[in-house]
Amino acid sequence: MKHKILIVEDEINLQKNLVFILKKEGYDVDAAEDGRIALSMMIENQYDLILCDVRLPHIDGLELLKNKDDLEYRTNFIMMTAYGTIESAIEAMKLGADEYITKPFRNSDVIRIISRLLHIQKLEFRNNKFKEEIQKKYELKKRIIGSSTLYTYAKSF
Repeated sequence: MKHKILIVEDEINLQKNLVFILKKEGYDVDAAEDGRIALSMMIENQYDLILCDVRLPHIDGLELLKNKDDLEYRTNFIMMTAYGTIESAIEAMKLGADEYITKPFRNSDVIRIISRLLHIQKLEFRNNKFKEEIQKKYELKKRIIGSSTLYTYAKSF
């Protein structure tokens, strides 16, 4: 199954370039040129990763990032900006961004970051699945009864 990515970028040439390189990498890619369109796309679709500009028309990237939590939307967010400051990077990270990159950037860097985040996402999914399986396997043993020369005990979990 292909990973689904949303690119939110108002600079059309950069948006088209990102769509092109990510489709070439085998991803299923959608694009939006402003925050309002992106928000409606987030409501209607589940994306594995969102690559989002900070400065956007209508709803900016940081507001989209805030809406992620309100929507209980579980996805990775990469914020990108041409106006990078330490303060905006800190704010984005506090709001839940997984990465913060400044423009201009190399295509290879974006591909590497996306690949890493999606790999981590896959590992987290497998880990949670494993935890559920272990929990189910040992769920039958709700009560342990034992004894020793010192004491007898019964413990409920």
